[in-house]
Amino acid sequence: MLTTYDIYGFVLAVDEGMKKAFDLEYWRFATKKAKKVDLFVRKTEKKGLPVKLRMDTKGISLPFARGDKTVWYEPGVPGDWVLYTIEPFLRWKDKCFLHCGAVEKDGAAIVFPAASGVGKTTMAMYLTGKGYSYLADDWLIVGQDGMAYPFYKTVHVFDYNLKDKKVAKKVLGGKRVLVSARIKALKLVEKLFPHRFVRIFVDRFMPIFSIDIEKLHPGAKVGMTTEIKRVYWLQKDVEAKKPYLRRGNVQKLAERMPYITALEQEHFYRNYLEWVYDSGVEKEFESRIVEDQKIMKKAFSKAGVWTLFVPENVNPREVEALIQEHG
Repeated sequence: MLTTYDIYGFVLAVDEGMKKAFDLEYWRFATKKAKKVDLFVRKTEKKGLPVKLRMDTKGISLPFARGDKTVWYEPGVPGDWVLYTIEPFLRWKDKCFLHCGAVEKDGAAIVFPAASGVGKTTMAMYLTGKGYSYLADDWLIVGQDGMAYPFYKTVHVFDYNLKDKKVAKKVLGGKRVLVSARIKALKLVEKLFPHRFVRIFVDRFMPIFSIDIEKLHPGAKVGMTTEIKRVYWLQKDVEAKKPYLRRGNVQKLAERMPYITALEQEHFYRNYLEWVYDSGVEKEFESRIVEDQKIMKKAFSKAGVWTLFVPENVNPREVEALIQEHG
């Protein structure tokens, strides 16, 4: 039996073996009314599938060839990894992914595009806890119609997010001391042995936690599709003592953020590049950056765009005060 999810017109169908993992993330998109499926995820008894999680023996196959719409997986492959790996297949003609945090207030979406580790998740979690409606902490879907389409998923909490004691307490509970010790040990190993294989080991075993926004902030509001009104492009300034704003550039933002999308989805594109070498170029994937640049430029064209510089350790209270004063 297949479970289907309709994500703004892109329909994904998974079999029983993947239902638990996909329900955890996509339950708000579940539907029984889908007429056409864009991508299937199915189990196969075939062994030795090419795409594997590091240090694992079982894998999946990715449908890069034109007309192929089935992801096959071997029994025992982690469902959360399958979901993460295949997400870049989600595509729309008039929408694209944006790597950002986002909230809504008074019918206006406030968006924080950024590279990893700058503060997008921190800002989304903090502002949601302050009464803003949650839209995204990692990925948002933006349309050339200027709208923000929430990509409802659990909040992914990384080691650097756990520096916030309140977040750590809600996410980890009584496991805080044990998890903190594990993170410190892994970081120490990486520091003492700066080799790429050590980094692979550390990345593989560094804990990442998922929690629904309504559990992280009981009573939190989850936003709906909303017009993008303000965009604060987060940039790190290691010499800054406090956050500050500069007028932004829509063209520059739209040109650069699709490269962050590709960087964050490097696991997907690495496998695509290997496939290209054996099978040839597929235009759908080759044209993605240019297509996303066009969509983002239109998405931000009617919004106020600023570059928001933050210190090494972002203080969300100071950022909130700054954008309130500004907006």
